[in-house]
Amino acid sequence: MPGHVLLAAAFTASLPMGSASAQLLPHRAFYELSLAERRGYVADARGAFAIEWQRACDGFISHQRLWFVGSTDEGGSFDYDVRFSTWESADNTQMRFVMRSFAGGRLIEEFNGRAEVPADGGPGRAVYTEPGAFEIALPPGTVFPSRHIEALIEHALDGSRVASFDLFDGAGTGDDALAKVTAVIGDPLVAPRAGDGEERAADGVTPAWPIALAYHTLHESDGLGTPLFELSFDLTAEGVMRRATLDYGDFALDAELDEIEMLKAVPCE
Repeated sequence: MPGHVLLAAAFTASLPMGSASAQLLPHRAFYELSLAERRGYVADARGAFAIEWQRACDGFISHQRLWFVGSTDEGGSFDYDVRFSTWESADNTQMRFVMRSFAGGRLIEEFNGRAEVPADGGPGRAVYTEPGAFEIALPPGTVFPSRHIEALIEHALDGSRVASFDLFDGAGTGDDALAKVTAVIGDPLVAPRAGDGEERAADGVTPAWPIALAYHTLHESDGLGTPLFELSFDLTAEGVMRRATLDYGDFALDAELDEIEMLKAVPCE
């Protein structure tokens, strides 16, 4: 099971910074998961996905959890539960991360550590305390999850349709934690504004874009092989995901928005 079950990718230094500025909206959202299509050995799957993104005084805090159970054609069953939390500095140069995944109620993976990249886009590093004490090098241009969402929105606002990304999300080690990501951004959609309590645009709607991400290993330079993982979603200009499809190869899950709550900003002295 790949670690990239989250909306995490990274903006490469080889791409120009978008001229439009993204303003992410603090929110908590809940999604229902269902089997997108029968494929291979998986007969059925269902579950839930929750994501919370909040702006803190010194940066950004994110909590995510994905859980599902499934059955196979042979009558067997499986389950997966992943819990992921990050803190990212306001200048996008530091990150702390904790990821735990469970199967059958037992802890099967745990990643804990911190990462840093220089403001000038040079190489960085990630230092782990779990599953052991070690560090890995981060290539030039690596950035963290909140910057990824901002970058996607900025590209969409500027009319870009294809972008290449480097990824570090802390949900693995080595090739599992680093990936080359290709993003394809579709034409803008019309979506309801994220919250009734928020100031509305003149026409009462905010733009959203269908976005597809394909994840490859960094060593796969041409990016033409079978992706490790594929993720597609509709993303609003405020950073809210309206729906998503998570493709693991052997099976794919649809995530439909069930509930969303706008969060108040954390008071700072």
